[in-house]
Amino acid sequence: MNRLFTLTLLSFFFINAQCKSDAVEPSEEIEEIIKEVDDELTEKDTTNTTNEDTVTVTPDYNLPFVILNLNNWKLNAFEGELDNLEYVDRISDLANYSNEHWFYSSAEDWVTFKCYAGFPTSSGSGNPRTELRELESDGKTNSYWDGTKGTHQMEWEVNVEHLPSSGKLCFGQIHGPSDSYDDVIRVQFQGDKNQGEGDVRLKIMGWVTEENGDFSGDFIDGDWALDTVYRFRLIFENENLILYSIVNEEPIEIYRFEGCGSTENYFKAGLYMQSMQNKPYNLEDYGQVSMSYLSVTHQ
Repeated sequence: MNRLFTLTLLSFFFINAQCKSDAVEPSEEIEEIIKEVDDELTEKDTTNTTNEDTVTVTPDYNLPFVILNLNNWKLNAFEGELDNLEYVDRISDLANYSNEHWFYSSAEDWVTFKCYAGFPTSSGSGNPRTELRELESDGKTNSYWDGTKGTHQMEWEVNVEHLPSSGKLCFGQIHGPSDSYDDVIRVQFQGDKNQGEGDVRLKIMGWVTEENGDFSGDFIDGDWALDTVYRFRLIFENENLILYSIVNEEPIEIYRFEGCGSTENYFKAGLYMQSMQNKPYNLEDYGQVSMSYLSVTHQ
């Protein structure tokens, strides 16, 4: 009902009633109109953005599967209660999956990966992870490709937001299944214990450094920091590995290794904590990474 019309009508009724007698009680019709106006005003107040009692409605963000287009990926994560979890190599029904503790949409176009100290691990590692693993185009079969032939590329936009107590966190890698080429290359940040802001160092680890006897990794010069958005492109092409940082849509080469003969490889992206073996269960000791874009191509 139009508020101006309603108030005018109420005034007419009250004036008319008052003229008849000061003792006249409002009629049932007037009481009904008053209630209708009160209800309308109450409804408007709850949606008024300036009212202190405004109810904030959280938007329905797209699921992680949609944001990152995860048709050809599986998620290594967990099942169960926080204090009684099991590691799961492949989360079922990823298209409809979200978990508020370790894999969820944190904004309209961002997916958050989170992992805590003491969480269960895969059989091949003592470090917990919440990480995506590349699949074939059928979305079912584990992918393995030959790095000695063709061009294999992963590009992803990432924001590393929090480091665990080790200060080390991998957010992208190429993995191989053999002892010789296990973690072919890991791209990670290194900083302080439980760091949540400020400068960090970008480090390259894995077989590409260990092959040269460098088990501590190669640090990459640059202004690297937590809670900052970066876009990277990792390429394995004809035995050569190249990492680019993409700035204003221009790729800048920041690392290169030539002569890697790994023939069975796959990309991984997300959150893989480092140097966290045998850490006690602790929800205040965690790593956190958000991602807004992920794409893999093979030519």
